[in-house]
Amino acid sequence: MGRNGFTAAHRQRPVLNPNDPARTVPAPYNAANFARSNLGPTSKDLVERLVRDRRDLEWAQPELIGKKVPADMLTASASGLDPDISPANAYLQAARVATARGIPIAQIDALVDQHLTGRSFGIFGEPRVNVLALNLALARARADLAARQTRTGD
Repeated sequence: MGRNGFTAAHRQRPVLNPNDPARTVPAPYNAANFARSNLGPTSKDLVERLVRDRRDLEWAQPELIGKKVPADMLTASASGLDPDISPANAYLQAARVATARGIPIAQIDALVDQHLTGRSFGIFGEPRVNVLALNLALARARADLAARQTRTGD
């Protein structure tokens, strides 16, 4: 999982093997995806970038065409290296990640639930999901599932 569904999933690690079950988007890792700017809400460049990013997202994930997506799926901070995504962003990616990793969606949702962090001190910020911690848990879940399948011959 990652900030947006078409490039940020690569933040978990560079992936070169197209058959790797952790790979959830078709493009290779590209460090240039981390470069963002401090464009303001009235910036024409920001609006154009968001339109492009939405088009690219829908091309990579046709199931999202016409659907409302969380803002953090298309936006980023100045660095573009935020460690967290919104719960809505994580849940929206759950079905795609479940398919890519071969893990039941109920287990993906449970892992997202386990990695939710509330507002700091109950009032500051927004609820969030740490992408690195969740991706590590997803990798462990996939390894555990593969080990069970090997033992049972499934």
